[in-house]
Amino acid sequence: MTEHMRKLIFRGAAVLLCLLLLAACSESEETISETPVERTSDLTGYKLVVNATVGAASRMLPETGAWENGDKIYIILDGEESNAYQLTYSASGKQFSIEPVGQSSAGFAANGTVTGLYASAGSLSLAGGKLQGTTKGDVVYTPSGSYTKSGQTITITMRLDQRKTSLVKITGCSSEAYVENMKASFTKLTSLKDLAWDETDTTPSYIYDAAGKATYCYGALPDDGKIAMRYKDGYRYTLKSALPPLAAGEMKVIQGPEEAPDDWVKDASEFYADGEVITYHTATGAKAFTLVVIPEGYQLAGMKRSGGQFYADAKAAMDKLFTVEPYNRMKDDFNVYFIAAASKDAGADIYTDDTSSKKVATERDTYFGAGWGPGDNSYSYMGVKDENKVYNFVKQYCPDLNGKGSFTGSITNTAILMLINDTRYAGMCHSKSNGQSYAMVPTFPRTRAWSNNVGAPKNTGTWTSIVVHEFGGHGIGRLGDEYYTLGTSIGIWDKLSLGREHLYSVPFSLNVTSSEDNYGWDWMKDKGYSGEGLYEGAYGYEKGVWRPESLSCMADNRPYFNAWSRYLIMERVYKACGLAFDKDVFYNADSRISSYANAAGAKAYRMPSSEMKNIEVMPMTARPVVDR
Repeated sequence: MTEHMRKLIFRGAAVLLCLLLLAACSESEETISETPVERTSDLTGYKLVVNATVGAASRMLPETGAWENGDKIYIILDGEESNAYQLTYSASGKQFSIEPVGQSSAGFAANGTVTGLYASAGSLSLAGGKLQGTTKGDVVYTPSGSYTKSGQTITITMRLDQRKTSLVKITGCSSEAYVENMKASFTKLTSLKDLAWDETDTTPSYIYDAAGKATYCYGALPDDGKIAMRYKDGYRYTLKSALPPLAAGEMKVIQGPEEAPDDWVKDASEFYADGEVITYHTATGAKAFTLVVIPEGYQLAGMKRSGGQFYADAKAAMDKLFTVEPYNRMKDDFNVYFIAAASKDAGADIYTDDTSSKKVATERDTYFGAGWGPGDNSYSYMGVKDENKVYNFVKQYCPDLNGKGSFTGSITNTAILMLINDTRYAGMCHSKSNGQSYAMVPTFPRTRAWSNNVGAPKNTGTWTSIVVHEFGGHGIGRLGDEYYTLGTSIGIWDKLSLGREHLYSVPFSLNVTSSEDNYGWDWMKDKGYSGEGLYEGAYGYEKGVWRPESLSCMADNRPYFNAWSRYLIMERVYKACGLAFDKDVFYNADSRISSYANAAGAKAYRMPSSEMKNIEVMPMTARPVVDR
């Protein structure tokens, strides 16, 4: 064998050896695979040991850091967000139980890592494969916990001593309150794996402890350290002295405005204070007839200067009144004030029935204590717990009555409208023989309809229609009701009552009569008011009592007062203002319309029947309460 041959053989053997080695390696790679991690997802029969501590205590209750019944810790195993569990503490057993979050939890291996989180309040759930949700209150967590599984025991170890939030505890709070200017609230966890919060969320993170009368607020202090606390009734208080910076997890205890009022500045600038006067209109003359609108069942939020419900409702009521004749022609004879008063509760008392017994089934804590029967048809009596409180409130704060106005008025020449923040239908006016009155009108939400007995289309309207009837008709004009119930006749006692009302020092119900021979408007036909006459049915009775025209506001709430009613309204207002008034003054100032069908805007309240079908037809509101 030549040397050349030997070299070829040697080289071929080397190549063959390499090929054999490569084949062996390839075979080895094909036969060797990673051993799957064995996991246990069915935890039946397993004992759970949880070593979870929170480090420095700033948890809400108790502040020692001890676990409470129902406390929850959320964990994910080995960085797999869908492998999620909830640990729940049982105070009786002094241990945690475990349950998977969702249906896809893979379970526990022999050992691994734990990412865990505890929040004072809130809850997490799987969404989009991530454990996320609300983490209200204190937040403590760990990204580096661990677990081991040995036999039938699973041990979880976590030091939940990392935090995002610091805590301000405010003592002596009698209602729910919170620090509204904490810089970050950490209420929206976006991923437990990454321990990421939506730090742009500004939702206040607070917990109120009713038993301890304290509010716990979590987050980061404002840059200037001057925290602002808002009560749920709307008032804001600002701490006068700046707090030092707080580290994550640090707790600062301060006394609240009720315990240390000198430490806080109360800011009520965005709300009308109780008794504060808002002027709607000022008369142009030296004297005026005074109108006052007061709120009942409006909470402080309704007293906002901008966008407050009381002001909006009071304005709507007066705007409506001054579109109706003769008020539209006499606006400059009125001083009109809204006077604020916040109630603790919304609405009004609900009586057990509709009588004057005032038995309360549901009591609401409101400023004047108004109430009436249980439903939309139970309002034959509406009242307040003490009507002197109504009159004294107006006397105390109304500029025309307390010496702060441009002239000295009288409660007898002041008409009061109480708007009630309640959804029930009702309406009533309380009047005295000397002219004092307050009308009660709830601001029920729906359009209603009122029928009449003369064949005219039903009138439709809202609660502002009740304002025109109760306040404009009864309260200011001292008008009696012109509606009636079919098949009824006035009795001797009501005839006597009607006669007494006519003789009051400030007469009442002069727009209705029980005498066909002696009534006040008989002269009006000679003045061209052809529609005025004797129309039987008024004062609630079909027979034995008469009204001036076929239809008017006092019959079915339509925005039209008959001519004689307009005369009575103008007479009272002119006399209160010290202005001369007689038939000629009225005739020259009046529109001279004496039929509702000819009144301006008549079409606005004559709706086609197709539009009426879904509008509830209501009975008329209750008769006024007058001195008997």
